[in-house]
Amino acid sequence: MGRLRFTRRGSFFSTLASTSSLDPTLSSNAFHASSSMTRSSFASGCISLSDSSARSYTARALLALTSSASSGSSATAASAAAALRAAASSSSSSSSSSSSSSSSRITLFGSPGSRSPLVDWYLHELGLDFELRAPSDASNPHPFGQIPALRDDANGVELWESGAILQYLADAYGGLDAPATRADAGKWIVWANASLDPCLFVENASGQVLDSGVRAATPPKALNRLEAVLSKRECLAGEGAGAFGVADVAVASYLLFVPQFFNDASYSRWPNIARYCGRCVIRPAYAKAFGARTAAFLAARLEKDLSPASSRTFWERPDESEAV
Repeated sequence: MGRLRFTRRGSFFSTLASTSSLDPTLSSNAFHASSSMTRSSFASGCISLSDSSARSYTARALLALTSSASSGSSATAASAAAALRAAASSSSSSSSSSSSSSSSRITLFGSPGSRSPLVDWYLHELGLDFELRAPSDASNPHPFGQIPALRDDANGVELWESGAILQYLADAYGGLDAPATRADAGKWIVWANASLDPCLFVENASGQVLDSGVRAATPPKALNRLEAVLSKRECLAGEGAGAFGVADVAVASYLLFVPQFFNDASYSRWPNIARYCGRCVIRPAYAKAFGARTAAFLAARLEKDLSPASSRTFWERPDESEAV
């Protein structure tokens, strides 16, 4: 198997060498698909469900991608596919306004191959309209012309760096308006960028990504610790089992990048992480930001990671017996 090498220059990853580890079912365009790609995928019927797959985790994940397909496991394969296509068609006008509306007060400067889709994901979670502009746009506020960057005309704010943008959006629109809640989520956002990223993506001195810690023979301590945390929680921040929020967008985005670039990477050694990723990838906002094809692919990969070692689905509560 050839070795996969990437570099981070402007875009999140650019392929430099052999891509034999890259999953053949995904192109870079499909991986970073826009919401318009999501709609066309449904409309063209490229996502189809067979009777046997209708009972699988993957089919149920696909049913969860749109609110219109809410009939669950009782839906037939044909009605599920029809519901997905109908939902995609009916939402085309509202989805396109998020990426091109000239009246949007929030502008995200980014590109498909950068970290901007994870900001895109959180904007969709918040239900905020935004305009997406190219990195080279003259109004990009980043002093070095990089991405992601964001401008919020409503509050007169310009900022850059994905973690900083997520924290700002959570503070301004996500209800994290007190020191305690900011700290609860902020620690995970910073950890995702400072500790999880280098654990998942092993670089050389030139910034080329040579491998992933997920494939290492010795399990990375960071993943073992995260596995233990997720054995007691469904989400990373909030009281009790937690509630989905910006902390999960930050951490899950990086976790979900790995199986898209490394075809043999598996979270089977960390079943709680696999289930956590599964719960995140079936969220409608994830499919809007990254594309329905990517969401379906990841659901299938995570299902494979969980079977046959575990019988629990993405939706079942953590089991402390599986803590590391």
